[in-house]
Amino acid sequence: SNKIEGTVPTQLGGMSKLRDGLYLAYNQMRSTIPTQFGQLSAMTANMVMNFVQFTGSVPTQLGQLSELTEGLSFSNNALCEELPAEVAALEGQLDVWEWEDNKLGE
Repeated sequence: SNKIEGTVPTQLGGMSKLRDGLYLAYNQMRSTIPTQFGQLSAMTANMVMNFVQFTGSVPTQLGQLSELTEGLSFSNNALCEELPAEVAALEGQLDVWEWEDNKLGE
């Protein structure tokens, strides 16, 4: 944890050459997942967002992370609604798939 508070900067999605992962776990972000995260299409390593206090629905744009092979971790947030089919389709290509302790489907 870096004890970061506030909203997640949407500009993170503009780091189009980022390959080795994005780790924001264990911070106090209290925002929705930026749709711009879907623009991180070169990322092959992990996107770890556990315990960030994300709220709202999971954006379909995360389904654009087609190069991601290691992991997608969003457990222990307050995400709700159904997981979009575009995002669920990534599960088979990932070593780690973590969405526990959310409100998905509610």
